[in-house]
Amino acid sequence: MALYRNPEPIPQIIPQPGRLHLSAERLERCGAYLMDAGNTIFLYIRCGISSAWVEATLGVPSYAVIPQPLFEDPLPELDTTESQMLRNFVAHLQRSKPYPAPIVVLKEDNPARMLFIQHLVDDRTEGSHSYVEFLQFLKSQVK
Repeated sequence: MALYRNPEPIPQIIPQPGRLHLSAERLERCGAYLMDAGNTIFLYIRCGISSAWVEATLGVPSYAVIPQPLFEDPLPELDTTESQMLRNFVAHLQRSKPYPAPIVVLKEDNPARMLFIQHLVDDRTEGSHSYVEFLQFLKSQVK
């Protein structure tokens, strides 16, 4: 027989995908990307994503029928592993915030995709520096 104090809660382990650099060159044609932008969480879906994944996470049959822009708060609770993993990861992100961030689902072919694209700070455009180049420029100016 043993006597134990109320055990401390064991934190649930949430599988987390690897972080990517904030660059469009990291975005694969057949992917979906979750970006925590602080006050908003974006789920950016590329046109090559499998219909099975879209149905398993959003409950719609294919990429073509995802309504746009979709403000999905909370994400649909579907009885699939993919849905549960996505919702658990988003809940994990939300716990670190003082208030819940809205979840915006954006498709690649929607003009509102710029809400997501503008946060890809590692990308460079003509006449501007990438984020890394900008930091190097600032460092050289301070010297």
